[in-house]
Amino acid sequence: MEKITEYIQDSIISLLLQDKNFLMLCRTNVSTDLFDGRVRKDLCSMIYSYYDSYGDSPKEDFKDYIKLSKDRTKETKLYRLYLKKIKHLDLNKKYVISQLIEWIQYQQLTGAVLKSAELIKDKRYKEVKHIIIEAFNTKLNILDVGMDFWDFAYTGETDLDVVCRTGIRTVDKKLRGYCRSELFLWLGATNVGKSWALIDGARSALLQGKNIVYYSIEMTTTNIMKRLGMAISGMKREHTNDFDEDIIVTYSDGKMVNFKDREVLNTDSEAYKHTRSFYKKRRGKIIVKEGIENRWTVGSIHSHLNQLEISGFVPDIIFIDYADLLTSDRKFKEKIHEIDDVFVNLRGLSKERNIAVVSATQGTRDAIDARRVGLRQTSGSIGKAKIADVVITLNQTEEERRNRVMRLFGAKVREGTKYWWVHLTQVLEIGAFCVDDEELITEDL
Repeated sequence: MEKITEYIQDSIISLLLQDKNFLMLCRTNVSTDLFDGRVRKDLCSMIYSYYDSYGDSPKEDFKDYIKLSKDRTKETKLYRLYLKKIKHLDLNKKYVISQLIEWIQYQQLTGAVLKSAELIKDKRYKEVKHIIIEAFNTKLNILDVGMDFWDFAYTGETDLDVVCRTGIRTVDKKLRGYCRSELFLWLGATNVGKSWALIDGARSALLQGKNIVYYSIEMTTTNIMKRLGMAISGMKREHTNDFDEDIIVTYSDGKMVNFKDREVLNTDSEAYKHTRSFYKKRRGKIIVKEGIENRWTVGSIHSHLNQLEISGFVPDIIFIDYADLLTSDRKFKEKIHEIDDVFVNLRGLSKERNIAVVSATQGTRDAIDARRVGLRQTSGSIGKAKIADVVITLNQTEEERRNRVMRLFGAKVREGTKYWWVHLTQVLEIGAFCVDDEELITEDL
């Protein structure tokens, strides 16, 4: 890590302005050399001076403090414009701190290597070993030394860091939504609608103004874009043989609606433009990136996310369609270990970047037309389900498919209630994974 991205630099300045504990730790461990540009360097220096003078993070009078600073009169306007720019920055504090720690460690290691060169000339190898080990350990946990149990406070409120709702009301009542630092899996048989579940999740995240990356390993970017267009606009697919059939949806309150007359997807249509305008006003953004199956790894996703961060885009949530098509960065004798390694690294990615990771995984042949799909129907390795934080299975018989209904089963919820059922009404012809939903009582199955 030679440089920290502008997003991380701006986030650090923003945290220095509002988090006293963060400022205290940075004051003695982070120099202004971390930052690019005079504005960031000067502001960091002024924040440190403010802290040295008042023993606190900057308050409302910080703008006046800037104005009164000597030799900075001409730059005052630039400082104020920059502060205005970062005021509404979407902070991912956990990820920012992890990147800062890594930078500190690399700086320590660089200094240790330079110092070791002189020691090696004198064959003082024990000292070299001590310096290198100290460089790895001294600053690694400077900003996160762990939590003292006696400082722990809990009032009964859930502490899940929810990124966004799934868009399925009953599921959101059970889980609250997609959460940061968690791996969420949709499990189901072939062709049951796992990709549509991911598309619907992306639609819901867009509606809530989130930044999203959608990785398509199975389908082309164009097909994913079409599906997203259908999901937000309620228009039909181009290649459907049953346009003349009625598409009747019965809601849980008994109301019946015919979707037959919905248009074929056309991005030039007024209906689509109106929907697009509505979603864009929510200020969310979605990037679709196509990958190559059995060639893309979790490392490839890390690299792409780094590129996006350099450009200034940092996602809150990523969707991977689907993780079974990723390959491991390492080689194993047994395929099952390679599969597990992919999912371990995916969960690690969610924790390292403090984002929600949502994907789908195939069920076995037993999952086809099954009344209930459980964790044992996980194809390839049940380890995938053990690693994931949440696993929701898609259950649909042939009769249910014809009637456009589906049942979801909460097979695994690491932090919460599991073994619940949700009944969905769906119209995939117009991209609607869930038109209506209600909880099912076990006796009703």
